[in-house]
Amino acid sequence: MLEVEAPPDVRPCSRLVCVTDLGLSVRSDKEAVTVWVTALRTGQPAPEVRVELYGRNNLLWAQGVSDAQGLVRLSRKAAMAEMDAQAKAGGDTPPATPQ
Repeated sequence: MLEVEAPPDVRPCSRLVCVTDLGLSVRSDKEAVTVWVTALRTGQPAPEVRVELYGRNNLLWAQGVSDAQGLVRLSRKAAMAEMDAQAKAGGDTPPATPQ
């Protein structure tokens, strides 16, 4: 748990903080979504990481496992205008949004 104090005149707010060693680079085109997973500590590709794409409605659209280069290419559905990508390796689960 992360707790931060602010002066009384500052409006209180809360944020979800995610600590991870996985970095996701996500690119999409008309046919597929390509995700490159790397270990942030070393900058090296992260193989054998499960990658999932979710629609804004939180439905799972596609999933796959990264290869030796940390890459996974997932077929894109026509309705996938906005999506979130997640990668899971052990307890590590960083969110990302494609650009």
